[in-house]
Amino acid sequence: MNYFITFVLSNPQISQKNILPMIKNKLACDPFPFVILFVALNLLVSQNKASELNSLNSNIISVAESPISNFNDEGECEMKGGVARFSQKSYRLDEGIKKALNNLADDMRNNPACKVVLTGHGNGNKIEQQLSWDQVNSCIEYMVKVQRIDRERMIFIYAQNGELGLVELSAASPDETGPDSVPPPFPNLR
Repeated sequence: MNYFITFVLSNPQISQKNILPMIKNKLACDPFPFVILFVALNLLVSQNKASELNSLNSNIISVAESPISNFNDEGECEMKGGVARFSQKSYRLDEGIKKALNNLADDMRNNPACKVVLTGHGNGNKIEQQLSWDQVNSCIEYMVKVQRIDRERMIFIYAQNGELGLVELSAASPDETGPDSVPPPFPNLR
């Protein structure tokens, strides 16, 4: 991306004809298209190409809408989500769980305004509640420490009805809030 930005900034030949295909190409492979669009728009303004900016603006918006859009028509975050399936008596992350969390991290990077809800199941007794907490906590710690996702983008829910060992990974609704960390309920029962 640095090469592209340097090229755009240093090339006086940039015009509407050739900048739009370059932007389309970069949007297809670059995780930060908004930086490219910002540079491209500023370039046209700085080169006093206001007439080109007006006609290019609608094209850029339509090109960028798909990769940058975070919400569907109902205002809900568009992320795949998934599940993390633990051994019923474990909170160790196996390769399958790491893969699900890696996919979730990619979705979150592609949807920077979205939050995710991690919901752990198992509320039959105190031991199950603690295990559910440990499983959700393991997922969140992996997302924060390994994937470098902000903790504030996660909602921590545990001890819900359902299959013990299952942590659901789902997009939060736009107005959904909740804690990103919770004290362990029964740490002495680990």
